[in-house]
Amino acid sequence: MTARARHGCGALALAALTLQMGCSLGRFDDQRDRAWADATDHPDGVDGREYPIAVASLSSVRPGAHFVTLAADPPGLATVSYGISGSYEASGVNLPEIAADALASTRATVAAANTNVAGADSAVAVGGLGDRSALLIYDARSGSEGPVLRRVIEASECGGGRDLGRHMVWTRTALGVTDEAELVVSVEGGLIIFVDLAADSTPLSYVRCAIADIKGMAAADFDPTSLGDELALGLDGQVVLTHATTVAFHSDRGARCFTEASPFASIPSEGEADFGAMLAAGNSNELAIPELAIAAPSAGKVYVFSDMSTSGPSGPPQALARENVSPSFATSMAFGDLNGDGFDELIVGDPGDSPSGAVRAGSAWVYAAEQPQGRVTYQELAHLYDRDPEADQRFGTALAVTQHSGTLGKTDVLLVGAAHELFTYFRALAAGVDPRE
Repeated sequence: MTARARHGCGALALAALTLQMGCSLGRFDDQRDRAWADATDHPDGVDGREYPIAVASLSSVRPGAHFVTLAADPPGLATVSYGISGSYEASGVNLPEIAADALASTRATVAAANTNVAGADSAVAVGGLGDRSALLIYDARSGSEGPVLRRVIEASECGGGRDLGRHMVWTRTALGVTDEAELVVSVEGGLIIFVDLAADSTPLSYVRCAIADIKGMAAADFDPTSLGDELALGLDGQVVLTHATTVAFHSDRGARCFTEASPFASIPSEGEADFGAMLAAGNSNELAIPELAIAAPSAGKVYVFSDMSTSGPSGPPQALARENVSPSFATSMAFGDLNGDGFDELIVGDPGDSPSGAVRAGSAWVYAAEQPQGRVTYQELAHLYDRDPEADQRFGTALAVTQHSGTLGKTDVLLVGAAHELFTYFRALAAGVDPRE
């Protein structure tokens, strides 16, 4: 494990990040008016010059925060853990040769299971390998041990097609024998649901749906009357919501099953060609009412639909608009409760933004949910970027939110990927003024 000189603790003003040395997570957790942040470079075993290009949260019974990061050129996967005292451990591995020549840094994806998967303590899927069209299934294990490759799933094993896993989610479908989540992945011209996927040589069982090429994907319990969660799929000119459990399923469990996904709701675009290029799902308040964020990068807009119901959105969206955005606006999005108030904040990344004039230094904006008169609305609360932004730093390339069990209570941890380093915000929205400023 290595760390940059500015690795340590810091105070977060709303417009910038300051990193200083010599602090512990426990100390800053006791002082809620300070934001604790950390910037680290490559974990042991990962040599990728593009790091991290994707981040995913891991569920674990161990205290602290745990996640995986994906690198490229050459490709690698690392498991990272922060203990409740602020201790950091990470270990990674380079991806096998089947991915080395195929991985494109702007296309690769990583998804971590939030429930148990047979044959892995913490199952992680790596996809988006382009023409190579395969999924790599890892057991992430702990930060000190690092990931281990358990299985390679070729596209030919599940009907063929290019770019398997460009979009992926683990979600409940009620299709399998177990109650654990299934892996849902996109493929050219369709999507595939791997049922009761195991991280070993157990024969594959899957459902395959023929559908237009998917631009974005998210999953949430949009319809509480149905079994399992629902899928939100970004297609040409619209986002459709579909019940994963309504797709046809044959009793032989191994046959390819081509069918049209039947949406229960459709959300049309406002004319943007890239509407639905990025999707994120969250909960607007403690009642766990689902919400959906839909990006239209070319227009510099993110549409947020609150109070999703069995028939789709219950009202019009709120459009969060930014002017003079780069073509990479909304490359990454995530929901998370960053201040422990019971409401999810929305975080939107733009690695092509140029804060303080630093070209492509990158930014992320945090929008806070408010509910003054019954309707949830979002207001910009924080603009995050490195206090000393560097050209081509590409802060905001990847975003993820993970839980920190222990002293941080219910407050989520925000992970922001940049070129050659990962920023971890433990108190991104701490209230008050830092007394050192």
